[in-house]
Amino acid sequence: MLFSIIMPVYMVEDYIEKSIESIVEQTDKNFELIIVNDGTKDNSIKKAEKILENSDVNYSVIVQENLGLASARNAGLKQAKGDWVICIDSDDSIHPQTLEFIHKIIEKEQNTPEVIIFSYSMYGNQDYQYTMYEKLPDYTIFSSKEISELYLNRRIHLVVPGFCIRRELCIDRELFYNPKVFFSEDTLYIWNVFLKVKKIYYINEALYCYLRRPHSIMTSSDISKILSGYKAYLEFENKMTTEVLFNEQKYIFPRWVLGVMHSASKYMDFHTYRELLTALNYQKYIKELKGYSSKKVKMAAWIISILKSTSFFILRIR
Repeated sequence: MLFSIIMPVYMVEDYIEKSIESIVEQTDKNFELIIVNDGTKDNSIKKAEKILENSDVNYSVIVQENLGLASARNAGLKQAKGDWVICIDSDDSIHPQTLEFIHKIIEKEQNTPEVIIFSYSMYGNQDYQYTMYEKLPDYTIFSSKEISELYLNRRIHLVVPGFCIRRELCIDRELFYNPKVFFSEDTLYIWNVFLKVKKIYYINEALYCYLRRPHSIMTSSDISKILSGYKAYLEFENKMTTEVLFNEQKYIFPRWVLGVMHSASKYMDFHTYRELLTALNYQKYIKELKGYSSKKVKMAAWIISILKSTSFFILRIR
């Protein structure tokens, strides 16, 4: 078994069929699908199984109470039998040739990769169509330092479902998801991966179709969920004081705080937003960003430090 695809499922009956179909249609059939029923109360699992029962996909279903995305992914990872694992969100899809391309890279690089990442496109609905490739897309081999710098400076955009990782790497280096984190667990996981590998293989084509929909984790997050991410990032920041990955790593946490402020301004009311800023101790981290290399980020930091919580209105229109 080469690949294990892990799919946590919770309340996605309107979207899951497209996701399952994209897995059934994979041109490389050397995989298992592990569905983790994270206490869903709708017909998501029935819809998935109806498609899978009429396919030749080797699949299994894990049932657990609603413990969240991180816990569900961990449950699937512990049961996985493949050499490689990939976590696909149940409202998103992957290109039919995704596993085929990853397999070809593994063979071409003589089985040396530990992590293979592919790009993604974001959609507002599921009406997207796939274009089949005639050959393996270009890919780049980055050092962990190089891709960390690109990721921090938003010159490369990554999502965890676009990560294909050796299972033994996850086990040996304890690359599990933090089950206590219910917000930004993905970005935190990405940084942990970068800390524990030396090279990243990055496919330059968008093979992952990310569905941006109402009531997603970001748009439905309250302050307590966001603070679970804040606490985890605080622990990660303390960890980074003893581990050197790249020069500007001290800005990882402050940039995260700025990103949360920007996102929260889009869906929170002004009163809740002000509560969040106090909880995030935002002034400390915005002050630190004044020394960051990006002119755009530095300007935003200066404006926010002057206007304070009224930055809500500026961030909202950006």
